[in-house]
Amino acid sequence: MPGVGSVVASHSLSSGHGGGAAWVGDLWRMKSGVDRVTYGFVSARATNLVFLYAKAIRQVLATVTTTNDMSEEYNSIICILQNSPGRTYGRWWDEAPSRNELFMPQSCGGIISQDFIDLEFEQAVYPFRVCVYETYNPGSVVRIWAEDSKEHWELLWEGEPQCVGHTSRIFSPDIKSTNFPTKVLRLEFSHAHLDYYTELDAVLLVGTKEAIYRADDQPSSVGKLTSQIMQLNIHTIPPQVDIPSSISSFLDHQLPRLLKVTEDLTVQTSDLIEDLPCNNFNCLPDEAIVKIFGYLDLLSLCKCSQVNRQFHRLAADSLLYTELNLKVIFRTSTLQLSLGNCLEINEAGFWGVAELKCLERLDLYHTLITLEPLKALIVGSSHLVHINLGSCVQVSNMDEIAQALALHCRDLVSVDFWKTYSLTPVGVRSLSMCSKLQEVDFGWCLGVGAPGNSLHALAKGCPRIKKLFLAALRGVGDRDLEPFMDFCPDMEQIDLVGVRSITSTVCMQFLTRFPRLRLLDVSFCDQILDSEVSCWQFFFPHVSIKRSFQHEDRLPQQGLMNGS
Repeated sequence: MPGVGSVVASHSLSSGHGGGAAWVGDLWRMKSGVDRVTYGFVSARATNLVFLYAKAIRQVLATVTTTNDMSEEYNSIICILQNSPGRTYGRWWDEAPSRNELFMPQSCGGIISQDFIDLEFEQAVYPFRVCVYETYNPGSVVRIWAEDSKEHWELLWEGEPQCVGHTSRIFSPDIKSTNFPTKVLRLEFSHAHLDYYTELDAVLLVGTKEAIYRADDQPSSVGKLTSQIMQLNIHTIPPQVDIPSSISSFLDHQLPRLLKVTEDLTVQTSDLIEDLPCNNFNCLPDEAIVKIFGYLDLLSLCKCSQVNRQFHRLAADSLLYTELNLKVIFRTSTLQLSLGNCLEINEAGFWGVAELKCLERLDLYHTLITLEPLKALIVGSSHLVHINLGSCVQVSNMDEIAQALALHCRDLVSVDFWKTYSLTPVGVRSLSMCSKLQEVDFGWCLGVGAPGNSLHALAKGCPRIKKLFLAALRGVGDRDLEPFMDFCPDMEQIDLVGVRSITSTVCMQFLTRFPRLRLLDVSFCDQILDSEVSCWQFFFPHVSIKRSFQHEDRLPQQGLMNGS
């Protein structure tokens, strides 16, 4: 099962695109207006194309379209994403107040991903090739998975993130063949090395209706273990080996020496054991200690990990965590609960979660929680420090949630309302009572509209704010942002993507009056000129000033690029 990550959702979408049209290989993009992009798939090899529609599942994505080439042998299914980027990039999220340390990082594998998207196509095929149309900041795809009919995942490809530069390409790594057809792909992303968002235009799935195996991939009647032995090429003995002579030589010469060495080691080990106390764990091999640890509950195991370095290392063995009973812990001392992207939890399940009383960190990102259980959960979590409510679209009145946070969670440090459309200036104003607040994300909270004096109240009531994200709040102007310069001197990160009413005046004030400022994103701010951004980047090199150039046509390089 692939590791989970924060949801990949459209952050800047296609706003800022100009009119006109552009060829992208066989992909014809008809651009109409600034906020709508219509796609078609044109092929010189086929004229009987059938246009199908696919959907992005478990994610919040832009419109997705698929095209199916109805040939007898191969199916080409393309999933079009309207410039779907991730939410995270670079190290900025690791430097924010809401940063979180990984629990048991040894279980995450060598390549850690931050985001993923699930794509469902119209028809299931045996995958032969996957092409990812990367239009901006490519190189972040690190895994491609396929889902079978039983909702089990199989890894098709894995690789390190690549530093490609500001270009576009069609990424098509060599994928593993499967013995089942699939119509659901998962792409995992690692954005830590990027200096800005990555964007995808489309994902093309090429497959066959019937399984076609490569020469070295032919199925056979042998079992799984035998198949693995054959892959390691240890199932045959070279014909030049004289087996009888080899056995005779081993018995006559090598075996006596082996027995002598074993006898010497036995004597040395016996002497060593006699010098050790009989109750010393040093007498036991690591495997035996791990076996003993397997009988402990989780709390006892955590205490054992604090005894010494050996116990700390062995207590982190993944075999000890294949099955866990967390019922007692959940009801007593759970401090952190992450349910991001868990769309299978129903209302009854969330009412069970509402019984937790000691939470300090709660991640409900892109879940189906509703108003009442969420309110009950917040009322009982007076020690809450970090909460993520991004994309919780089933909450009918997010203002009530903001008011509950203000009344019951006075230690709140970070709150994420990204794409919670029911939040209004009333809820923003309520948060001003959380005086310890350091991080707020109101990106795409379209209900905020014209904020009135709510942002002024927030800045005055929360002077410790370091991270302020207001993406796509087009009603925000210079007057709404000026109070933060008066009351929040420690500001470090400001995201104003798509805030079209602000001018270069307030941005210049940010740069000169916030000595700790490290990130300023002014992409798609229509009142700010590219020449002004270039000037700021020159005179304020310590600040990463972001300016997207998506209005330029970025065409993928001709041909396919492999995963090497």
